Amino acid sequence: MAHRENRRLFEVLDECVFQPVLRTQEGAVPQDKRFMLPPLKDALSQQREHFYTCASDEEVYQAYHEQMSSEETDKINHELRELNLPALTDCREQFEVAASNLFDKQVRKQTQPGLDRS
Repeated sequence: MAHRENRRLFEVLDECVFQPVLRTQEGAVPQDKRFMLPPLKDALSQQREHFYTCASDEEVYQAYHEQMSSEETDKINHELRELNLPALTDCREQFEVAASNLFDKQVRKQTQPGLDRS
């Protein structure tokens, strides 16, 4: 598995979407839609693993935006909404704010005046 320099963006997705869905019990969804839950959990588990194996927050950021343009993700998001469960698009604002803060801090750290000792 790749070494992950920073996990903040993965943690946002995990807290916002993956863990709430993966922990959902069948009794928490309407009885006539319970058949949808196991395949959705499998799909979310695979998405989670994809994000988890990203080597950096930059990779997580890129992977998130690639997922957002995927037809498969659109289908998964639609089905999650049918079950009143969170979807990747539901945490977009939180994800973008975390990315902005994280990447802004990295840029500031790299460009602080007086740190160049060459």
